Amino acid sequence: MLTYKLQKASFKDDDLVFKNKQSFERAMHDGFFLLKIPAAINLEPSIKFCQNFYKEKDKGSNDAYRGFKKNTSIYYDRGNVQVEHIMLDKVQRDKYCPSSIGQLGDEMNQLAIAVIKEIFRKLGINEKNWEQLTGGAISNKGKHWLIFSHYRSEIDKPGFTAHQDTGFVTILYIEDPGLEAFIENRWYAINPEPGYFIINFGCAMEIITQYLPISIKSVLHRVRKIIKKSNQPDRFSLAAFTDIPSELNFYQYTSNGKIEFYKSVKDFLNNFYKNSYNNG
Repeated sequence: MLTYKLQKASFKDDDLVFKNKQSFERAMHDGFFLLKIPAAINLEPSIKFCQNFYKEKDKGSNDAYRGFKKNTSIYYDRGNVQVEHIMLDKVQRDKYCPSSIGQLGDEMNQLAIAVIKEIFRKLGINEKNWEQLTGGAISNKGKHWLIFSHYRSEIDKPGFTAHQDTGFVTILYIEDPGLEAFIENRWYAINPEPGYFIINFGCAMEIITQYLPISIKSVLHRVRKIIKKSNQPDRFSLAAFTDIPSELNFYQYTSNGKIEFYKSVKDFLNNFYKNSYNNG
């Protein structure tokens, strides 16, 4: 499978900087780009959590990161894929996890919000409309999830089935190949690059920007079946999701600066979950 070369961006103070305008437009079209990891974000505790949450406590140094598989309010095993994961909102992070995980969640949320603001600014979306378009997510009132995933290569199933994300942006950290995206009518490998997060856009951003001169695509992506050598550690991933509350509505921003109702989030999600995970 061919590897897709993603565009790169980084924050310079509060500005999200791409190489040039063409690079920015390409990233919006691709639905993915690479974002340099800010120096202030320490990923070591989250990596340790990914590598331990599914293991039993053994009275060792990693016990604070273990034993979460029994907590069915945050542990998920979808059964038809290799992945098992812990899914946490802010309340759950603070309740169940070491403080370092709560801190990381807050930092990832703020980074996601900064990305959304900069994308809106670059697309010419009036700031007075940001709150309504995001259901308050732009001011940290939306749904912000932190998901830690472990891939069980001994299971003869896909890593994760093809799907789109529902929200605004997903910030993904991976160290191993396996991610694939459907870009330009074919599947490509999306490989990690040291020092960078992978950013991908969810359906909310595609809906909001559909009628703008530069519109955002939310593309199908999946994780192929993970096969590892005996001396390799298990594949893991860390992802932060920023979503609109389910009781609100989706809106679209028109080219003349008006906001139009699209549909309720509830109706959209009902249809989404019927269809999304049936794609191969």
